[in-house]
Amino acid sequence: VARHEALHDPLTGLPNRAALFAEVERLAKQPGEGVAVAFADLDGFKEVNDTYDHATGDRLIKAVAAGLSHLATGIGSVYRLGGDEFVLLFSGADAVDQARRTAECFIAFLRAPFDFEGRQAAVGVSAGIASSGDGPVDAQELMRRADVAMYRAKFQGKNRCCVYSSDFDLERVETNEIAAELRGIITDRLIDVAYQPVVD
Repeated sequence: VARHEALHDPLTGLPNRAALFAEVERLAKQPGEGVAVAFADLDGFKEVNDTYDHATGDRLIKAVAAGLSHLATGIGSVYRLGGDEFVLLFSGADAVDQARRTAECFIAFLRAPFDFEGRQAAVGVSAGIASSGDGPVDAQELMRRADVAMYRAKFQGKNRCCVYSSDFDLERVETNEIAAELRGIITDRLIDVAYQPVVD
């Protein structure tokens, strides 16, 4: 019982982050076994909680989990990381295609709002897909790539899925460097202004 509780989310009953990482590491040890994850983050979940209450939010999470589990039946596994974050895990030669197709079905599934006794709860989802296609990667790196791809999907307008590319990391580094340079310029100018000598 204790082991089951340690590896499962208490609200939805889905396997949790620890279970996901353990399964990815297990699959990574199998030669020639492709692995892909779709990291799904709900769009608009906070607004549902703010409009109604956390009980309605919990019901929404359970309904989303049930729908996602149905979509993945027989082809992949579903995990809840916490909050409004879910992960789909696929293995095999067509893992990336399965991840993309299922993510697109998940997006379509959420287009219609849920109705909880007259309370309309509408959410979308942004999904990021990453795989071990370019060589073995550990669970931490696989999830980092999926997270980067998920944020790219949000940046492109939300309610869509995006497959990770190494170019995303290069662009992120460049963006961070530009931001740091701008902060430096602004700080220098503020110091110049602050320390202008006053001459009568």
